[in-house]
Amino acid sequence: MKASSSAISLCILGAASALAQPVRRVPDEPMCRACSVRLRRVAVLGDDTGAGEIVGQPRVVARDRRGRVVIALSGRAPQVYDSTGKFLRVLGDIGAGPGEFKLVDAIEPGEGDSLLVYDSALQRTSLFDPGLQFVRSWPREVRLAFNALGLTGSISVVAGLVQSPERFGQPLHLVGRDGKVRRSFGADLAGYRPERAEDMRRLLAPADGGGFWSANTLTYRLERWAATGERRETLVRDAPWFPPSDGSAPVFTRDRPPPSVVLGLHQPRSRLLFVAVGRAKADWWKGLGERRIGPNGTEVYDIRDITMVNESWVEVIDVEMGRVLARVRTPGLRLSWVLGDLVAGYMEDDRGIGRVVLAHWDLVGE
Repeated sequence: MKASSSAISLCILGAASALAQPVRRVPDEPMCRACSVRLRRVAVLGDDTGAGEIVGQPRVVARDRRGRVVIALSGRAPQVYDSTGKFLRVLGDIGAGPGEFKLVDAIEPGEGDSLLVYDSALQRTSLFDPGLQFVRSWPREVRLAFNALGLTGSISVVAGLVQSPERFGQPLHLVGRDGKVRRSFGADLAGYRPERAEDMRRLLAPADGGGFWSANTLTYRLERWAATGERRETLVRDAPWFPPSDGSAPVFTRDRPPPSVVLGLHQPRSRLLFVAVGRAKADWWKGLGERRIGPNGTEVYDIRDITMVNESWVEVIDVEMGRVLARVRTPGLRLSWVLGDLVAGYMEDDRGIGRVVLAHWDLVGE
């Protein structure tokens, strides 16, 4: 797709405006020696067999306003579990008909306990009522949705890609219930290049007092936005273990560890921002598999065991002081998703059966 010169100019101006915003840098050393992050396991999802079985790493794990957890797997309709981990039902079916799915890329709790399910293959959003009955679908302009968050009953913010010249290179979009984009914003760079697709990925969370937070997953840049799309605050973590990525797809070699990534964030109250991150283990290369020759004749490796490559950490940032209060590694649980006051990770038991583990996180010793 070619972008018009006017669209590129707008993107450059938007990026310049973004870079001109005040940025607070957050140093790495935790300042509260008595503080710690406590994780308490609350549920394990996944049956041994049948419709409630979790087959492979989920694409999406989300929680609705009733506490139900919805899991989307590749090639299967979304699965719904209650807050204790009991399997409830399958949502819809695989296909292209009403209430059916091909490739779910985001799930959003809607107004009045409803549920919005985004499908990138069908390029539509489907609405389910509080009883999880299909209501209707509508086409969408966001081609690929990384994350979605309801702001009002009629407007959501969607992190993703829109293929139109006027929205060129913008990672965040205000979207109405008709699927049309009202506003696009949030670019850090002047223009979008396919090789930097990962730099467009954002995670979203409600901000205390209104609006929302976004996190660039590969740079540990946290931004607070008004619900109308104006940037209010920017925090950038100065962490030697989290060097900013160039946004290109990761290539694993024995000399190049996988990049650190932000996994999710949650603001339980005005001062505190909880963030989950993934980073390479000290001996990460032990999890690499067979060697092969990649682009430009480079030597690359597949991942044999991701649990041997990455580990997850959670930390709490005091947004008023711009300091890290506490940070802890989660050795028994490799996190992948943040569901508000819960974090979730995928694991396989000793029989190779998949499970999604939910844990509550909070700050102690403050």
